[in-house]
Amino acid sequence: MYRSLLSLALASTACLSTPALAADPITYQQAAPQQGAAQPRVVYDEPPRWTGFYAGVHAGLGFVDSWDNVDGLLEDEQSFLGGVHAGGSLQMSNIVLGVEGDASLTNFTRPRVRATSLEISMPWTASVRGRVGYAFGHLVVYGTGGLAVAGVETVSATASATDTRYGHVLGAGVEWGLTRHLALGGEFLRYDFSKEDLTLGASFQSEHSQDVLRARLSFRY
Repeated sequence: MYRSLLSLALASTACLSTPALAADPITYQQAAPQQGAAQPRVVYDEPPRWTGFYAGVHAGLGFVDSWDNVDGLLEDEQSFLGGVHAGGSLQMSNIVLGVEGDASLTNFTRPRVRATSLEISMPWTASVRGRVGYAFGHLVVYGTGGLAVAGVETVSATASATDTRYGHVLGAGVEWGLTRHLALGGEFLRYDFSKEDLTLGASFQSEHSQDVLRARLSFRY
């Protein structure tokens, strides 16, 4: 009896201990640090490239010298002007070459002061110009020149005429790249238009020039 109980106890102990001995040991591993984690991106304030097409608006003041063979010379008559411009440019190193066209509406009118005088107005001007500039990062300084065109209306005591005057324009300006697409600038332009002979019941001659100071805002594509 005693031997039977001892054998049963030993058998039970063996059965209980066998799974524990057979079980795989439990191990713990520390997670490896992630490789190639994203680094913070550094954004540099790069100057704009001046190559490409652009379009914009401008506004300013014109100072007109108007001469005719009836009333003589009227100097520095002020007029407001505003309009649009468009062009394209190519940057090579720091040199910026371009071509630009513009058109402006003006409110210049030289009133008739006596019965034999002429009333002269210049409702619009336009130009096609070349540009040569030098870029200093965000800033470009340029000279410009080309063909100028203007509409002139002349009224005498008995008749009126509208004609187109041709001439040339020269000037200089600066532009500052606010962003890669927006540029703010200012420029001075000198327009000189040809002398014309008019017949308005009698023969007249007139000649005009204009100095323009204007601000401009351009969007670059």
